[in-house]
Amino acid sequence: MSQIEAQGIPKAQTGLSRRINYIRGLAVFAVAIGHFSSRFMEHSIPTHPGYLIAFFFIVSGYGIYHSLNNRLANNGIGHGLISFFGKRALRLFPLYWLWLILNLLFDPGVTLQNLQLSQILLLQFHDPAYHWFLPAIVMCYIAAPILFWLLQLLEKHFLFFSIGSVMALNIAFSFLDVPKIRCWMYLFVYCGHIFLFAFGMYYAKVLYYRQWRRSTPLFVISCFCFAALCIIARLTQAAATTVPKLQTLPPIWEIAIPIGLYAMLFLVAVLFFQHDWKLPLASIFCFMGKISLAIYIYEGMYTTALSRVSLFSGTSDINILPYLLLFPIFVVGCFVLERAAAPRVFSSFWNRLVHH
Repeated sequence: MSQIEAQGIPKAQTGLSRRINYIRGLAVFAVAIGHFSSRFMEHSIPTHPGYLIAFFFIVSGYGIYHSLNNRLANNGIGHGLISFFGKRALRLFPLYWLWLILNLLFDPGVTLQNLQLSQILLLQFHDPAYHWFLPAIVMCYIAAPILFWLLQLLEKHFLFFSIGSVMALNIAFSFLDVPKIRCWMYLFVYCGHIFLFAFGMYYAKVLYYRQWRRSTPLFVISCFCFAALCIIARLTQAAATTVPKLQTLPPIWEIAIPIGLYAMLFLVAVLFFQHDWKLPLASIFCFMGKISLAIYIYEGMYTTALSRVSLFSGTSDINILPYLLLFPIFVVGCFVLERAAAPRVFSSFWNRLVHH
């Protein structure tokens, strides 16, 4: 297992990509509904987007492992890394830069003088002003080659190394009084998003050598685990916001409870990866998952556009109706944007450049 595998994702796992897109679509829809309901509804809808995005980081790590594995095996380290980062940039920056241009054109509060280079390049890791998820995932992409190398080196000990490292990092950051803000902290853990991402990469390697199985009882267990996860997360959040932050070594619950929360996330992820089942509204959420990046970047503009044409009446729960009725049109628009922002001609040119 220490060598880079060149076979690609096993055929037995092709159904997994569909479920990964499902999770992405479900997560981005929860984010959109959560943002909308907090702005234009009397009663916010508790979609728990933060915990669904946690799975987003895990499945991203899963996919990135296979991407890095194939590119390094086929192109070598130098060209493989250039190809890897080039594909990520073509996927991410055109959509984001178009959003920035539209923001400059239509939002009088945004000017070129206000924009920082770190914002333009998605390197604003210290409390980003816009779309905190984008610089957070960029952090994961930057760390991915190092995590991949450690995974090849440590193999089955990688997860224990990750847990020990993140606990030591959190103790050190607490002593240094590092602010508990994005992108430094996610779900009560410093660099938590990278921790989740690393687990996704680790489990991608594990699944490479495990037989695909199905089990309905374990699906039921996973549902209960997810429900328990939401309850634990809410209780943890309540405790974290009512107990004042200490300036010395944090009490045991500040380390133990978040790590337990991540353990629950890992358990649900394991059950998700290993077992196949029928998913409600699968075709809809899978389609949204394929264009989840565009939906995430532009959902705020979609809501603002509907507000400016007076489709919403104050902060009323009835506002959800026009929002949902027009949402399919917005999704189709995101699909067009994804295709237009990174056309195949650019990808083909990049591939030829890398191989030469």
